[in-house]
Amino acid sequence: LNSTLYYYHSLLRQAYSRPQGGFFICLGGIKPVTVFGHLADNRAMRLKTGFTLAELLVALVILGLIATFTLPKILSGQADAKKKAVFRESIAAMKKAFYYGVQAGEVDDGNFGTYMMDHMNHVKRCNTNAISQGCWSPDVDPAGQGTLPGIVLHNGACLCGLDDWDGGTGADTLALDWNCLEGPNVEGNDVLRMRAYLDNTSTSDRYGTIRVDSPGSASHNLWEEIFKN
Repeated sequence: LNSTLYYYHSLLRQAYSRPQGGFFICLGGIKPVTVFGHLADNRAMRLKTGFTLAELLVALVILGLIATFTLPKILSGQADAKKKAVFRESIAAMKKAFYYGVQAGEVDDGNFGTYMMDHMNHVKRCNTNAISQGCWSPDVDPAGQGTLPGIVLHNGACLCGLDDWDGGTGADTLALDWNCLEGPNVEGNDVLRMRAYLDNTSTSDRYGTIRVDSPGSASHNLWEEIFKN
């Protein structure tokens, strides 16, 4: 008797340890179930995870289109911001050196160029010819200033026209290139032409200033762009 009971007990344990198929009737029809009440097709009901290859390709195409239209504008905006920053920093350094020289009575039309080179932070100095000595590009020579002394500033800009004679005009012409020997080397684009006023008699209202005085010129338009808010 004990062995018979043990036999049937074993059969019952096996039956309940393995889900057995069955059916139940509901409003939606007949659905297969196990003896534990789980749907037999529960694997088909699982939520899908991940993306298909087609979905990934579509996403990549959309990202590529966005990058095509936005990256050039971003890069152009960064270059323009850097250009203005270098111009502003360089002009501020020029004005500061010139102003203190005028206030101290240490600079005039006979030593202007030498004084400016001595009092501006630079990494290279060309004492006779900025073009031939590597301080200015030969592709542009505003008013012949490239063949005069010049310097390469610490921020990478080039300044030429630093001679010690104003030609009797009371003002010395200068040229500033924010990216030095790199292109395009065009006045009004990356090159700015200015004048430093040295004579306190004929140009008393402008004495000790550095400015652009030709409205409508390429340099004047660039000056307006640099200091535009």
